[in-house]
Amino acid sequence: MKIAYVASAPVPSRVARSVNIVKSCAALAALGHQVVLLLTEAHADEVEPGVDDVFAFYDVPRSFEIRWLPSPRRFGGRTLFSLAVAGFALRWRPDLVYGRYLRACLLTCRLGFDTVVELHSPVRGRRSSKAKRLIALARLRHFRAFVTLTDAMRRHFVMLGLPGIGEHNVLHAPTGAAVPPATTEPQPLPRATSGWQIGYAGGLDEHKGAMIAVQLAKALPGHDFHLMGGSEEQLATWRAQHRLPNLHLHGYVPQAVLLRYIAALDLCLLPNQPNPANPGAEPYTSPLKLFNYMALGRPVLASDYPELREILNPDNAVLVDDPTRVGSWVAAIEGLAPDRLARIGAQARHDFIAHYTLEARYRDILQRI
Repeated sequence: MKIAYVASAPVPSRVARSVNIVKSCAALAALGHQVVLLLTEAHADEVEPGVDDVFAFYDVPRSFEIRWLPSPRRFGGRTLFSLAVAGFALRWRPDLVYGRYLRACLLTCRLGFDTVVELHSPVRGRRSSKAKRLIALARLRHFRAFVTLTDAMRRHFVMLGLPGIGEHNVLHAPTGAAVPPATTEPQPLPRATSGWQIGYAGGLDEHKGAMIAVQLAKALPGHDFHLMGGSEEQLATWRAQHRLPNLHLHGYVPQAVLLRYIAALDLCLLPNQPNPANPGAEPYTSPLKLFNYMALGRPVLASDYPELREILNPDNAVLVDDPTRVGSWVAAIEGLAPDRLARIGAQARHDFIAHYTLEARYRDILQRI
């Protein structure tokens, strides 16, 4: 099929959604589809400077096309982008528009193109502009489905009772990740102890839980803790505030070598915390790094939240039942034995290959629509 993938995200960029979007297009291309990624224009203050090859930056093959369409920040910029997407669709005639940009997808669907929309945030009211667009989209003949990352999000949209939206057209498909190379050579990591190499990959934002890793380094001086991620400004602050011999702040690690860092870890942390920007604590996250951990067969120590339990269980992870308390994490680590780490890592890898590769995700979605 000819697939136009529509998204609003800074590319090239380190942010997780940009990584996932680009790797999703690579997965669709690997399935044999002709893919064009349509993006909002790259503003200089949002993208990674000095990137000459976007495909190399994301460590994906040059198997699809990327186009940046006009989306000025002034009033009307979103409408202009949506019109540009529609214009491209009329010229290229895709068999399917797969999008994360509701306004543009509504327009392409009205023009007669089969359209799938991936939803990443809830509706804040039945009368909101988002709800009205969802209803309008669901009524169109060429609308195929909504896709959510978690079953909790799927239930949210089904239970809203919006006209035309229900069990029949809201699908659940976890984020997934690309299959790593058959052999991933572990990256040699600095070591200050003779204990485990424990690590976290992701942003240093409060709700990601990176501070848990810092507190664990203080509480467990017999193990090394590695953090991969964070902006230069964040790193400067954290390095000044947290001077611990067993805490290693690596900063941003390029996609091409990130898996090598993860492969070198004995235990991976997924310490998600309540999001201050999401006070209702809606359980809609599907963290990309979790699937990177699982893909490499690394044991995962994770916050015990309902949305993560859609993927994790006591056989493929260690779940921390009170993730806001550092003591809960300390107790979980101290209670682990090497043989259990090996078992849960192997099961995590098995579950990933069986259910959570990006290619399997999109193959399943395309079959279900």
